[in-house]
Amino acid sequence: MEDIINVDCFSDKTIPHRVIAIYVKEPIALLPEELVDLSGWGTRIFITAGYLGSSLAFSPWTWVIQKPDTTDWSVLLSILPHLKAPRLIAIDSNIPLPPRFIQTLATKGLDALDCTVFLYRSLLSAEQPVFAHICLLPPDMGIFRSRIIQIAQALWTKAVGNGQAESVAKVYQELADKGMWLAVQLVPETVGIFQRSMPSLFWFQSGGNDDDMTVISRFRNISKGLSGLFTALGTG
Repeated sequence: MEDIINVDCFSDKTIPHRVIAIYVKEPIALLPEELVDLSGWGTRIFITAGYLGSSLAFSPWTWVIQKPDTTDWSVLLSILPHLKAPRLIAIDSNIPLPPRFIQTLATKGLDALDCTVFLYRSLLSAEQPVFAHICLLPPDMGIFRSRIIQIAQALWTKAVGNGQAESVAKVYQELADKGMWLAVQLVPETVGIFQRSMPSLFWFQSGGNDDDMTVISRFRNISKGLSGLFTALGTG
């Protein structure tokens, strides 16, 4: 891998048939509607420990599953192929993630299931970072800054080794200062007979309603700033 990091604007075209881990500080969350048009989904399932206490409660869900036990998870996996497609599952940050649930979905094939998963995780939790297809990390939240950087570096290091972990931290800091989310996307790449994940970094602004020219202008400013940053670091 070349010692260069590019940072582009995050596109919702990469979301379908992926597991998207979204790190939040309760009760603040990145709502599904800010990432995808929910009207385009045949079945929308929300899994939570307490529906009324969640900031995600007012999204238009088809089903809400509260405090699922082992049987509930198994039933969901069994009936999922029979529900109206495309299928979206959102798992609240107050729900412990069953170790085999995401693995089972991946084994069945998210493409084959026509299923996408939004996996909300809490910055208050000490759990290990979730190795999802895409990980969205919020702008600086004061005491959580080091935790967010730790997650970004852990994902990058697990994918490609220790090479650019410090540069990833610099990217996050640059985006966070501008109120931008950092998206770490792990894209499968075949190398010989092996497959590995080569991460890419993207910026994303939550709740933005800007016109195209404003977005393009902001992106150019961010790109220019990051280019100067990497030149100073000796990486670009």
